[in-house]
Amino acid sequence: MIDTHAHIDFEAFDDDRSEMIKRAFDNAVEYIIIPGVEPKNYLKLLALAESNKRLFCGLGVHPHNALDANDSVFETIRELSEKEKVVAIGETGIDYFYDFAPKEVQKDVFRKHLQIAKQKSLPVIVHNREADDDILDIIKSEQDGTLKGVLHCFSGSPEVMEKALNLGFIISFTGNITFKKSQLTDVVKKIPLDSIMLETDSPFMTPDPFRGKRNEPANVKYIAQKIAEIKSISIDEVIAMTSKTAKQLFNLSIILLTFILAFSVTESQSILKDIKRDSSTQEEMVHPYPKFIGFGPVIGTNTVVETWYIGANEKDDSYDGLLAYGGALTYGVFDYLVVKLSYCYSKNIKIAEQWDYTIDPSVYQFYELSTHWIINPYSRINFFGTLGITSFNNSYNNIPNNQIGWNSGLGMFINIPTDFGLFNVMAEWHINFETQKQKKYSDEIDKENNIFTDTKSYYSIPRVTLLYYPPIKEWILGK
Repeated sequence: MIDTHAHIDFEAFDDDRSEMIKRAFDNAVEYIIIPGVEPKNYLKLLALAESNKRLFCGLGVHPHNALDANDSVFETIRELSEKEKVVAIGETGIDYFYDFAPKEVQKDVFRKHLQIAKQKSLPVIVHNREADDDILDIIKSEQDGTLKGVLHCFSGSPEVMEKALNLGFIISFTGNITFKKSQLTDVVKKIPLDSIMLETDSPFMTPDPFRGKRNEPANVKYIAQKIAEIKSISIDEVIAMTSKTAKQLFNLSIILLTFILAFSVTESQSILKDIKRDSSTQEEMVHPYPKFIGFGPVIGTNTVVETWYIGANEKDDSYDGLLAYGGALTYGVFDYLVVKLSYCYSKNIKIAEQWDYTIDPSVYQFYELSTHWIINPYSRINFFGTLGITSFNNSYNNIPNNQIGWNSGLGMFINIPTDFGLFNVMAEWHINFETQKQKKYSDEIDKENNIFTDTKSYYSIPRVTLLYYPPIKEWILGK
């Protein structure tokens, strides 16, 4: 789940901010986006966002503070929005309920935020209270096909929702949809699931059953559950689609592939159980399995497929069942990405036997730098796809063959948490591809009366890696 709007930089969290953030991540919150509301707090906000790889922020002037906006503030927003942790412009908008600033000032400040958002190719986070017509009119006048954003804490009518979607904006719901007197049921029913995001608006808008208490990002699951209930779908579907939408809007993925958060049945049941629990029993959900630095042995079987070339002719030879072994060092860059540096050794006696030992056995050594992209990092069993580069240091009849190729594959992590750290069984099907033709043996080798002087190979290695992730961060922090 992604809490797309939480003011965790506010004073309400000063006494337990670290514990509150940990509770959120323990309750399957993947990322938190902190909107900026006051220019005087931008540096504090950025420092908080930069303190954790799963925190991001927006920069803007809330309509309550519209009188504080000036050219210097807008220039500051432009400059600071270049920072990696800034994923949005806002919170900005119009609020005619409190009316802390003249209407014309609020409208002008809102319009300038939209213009900055377009200049910086960032989405805008919009606050709207009793200002439907002016909000939509200004967005429409500034919409040139590049403006995108979200109407946060939506409380409008189905008609306002449809107009916002037609203008290319997303709708996010918070704890207000769980209130007994909520009038948003029709809106939730009618809005397409891929146009919804989740938020808490912490420390405000606390959902039932905790109304009257301070809200926090860990409660975002109750909004997901209420949407699932209204739409008569599973909470898994709500979490997966809202997370996908948030990542696309805020560009949270570092590659041009969309990874949908896929919860296993066990995790889903855990979420539902946690939602239904009594508020007096604070049973925590399953903690995600963090992968910081891990290491361990590798063992598998190597199938070598050699393609021989002479002119336009080709011939394939394959050798299977070769023992392969080595070691690996891994580093969890973030929840969805694990980088692995590995070494694998394999020896081909079969080719020597095939030629009555007139040539020496082939030796294969692979140095692999691989990226493993995990689609469901919070499940006990994680599935991933692999892409990387391989340095081949092979020897064929004592002729070296050194080159750079690439590798790919599919696999899974089986996570086994203990008091001593995380143990991990990594099972994968891994293929290494050579990219260059080379002479691997000698001109004297005759293949069915044709002399094949150039070859190129690929290596299929189903393997198991036993990894240990010691609690390094806990040791350093003394926890």
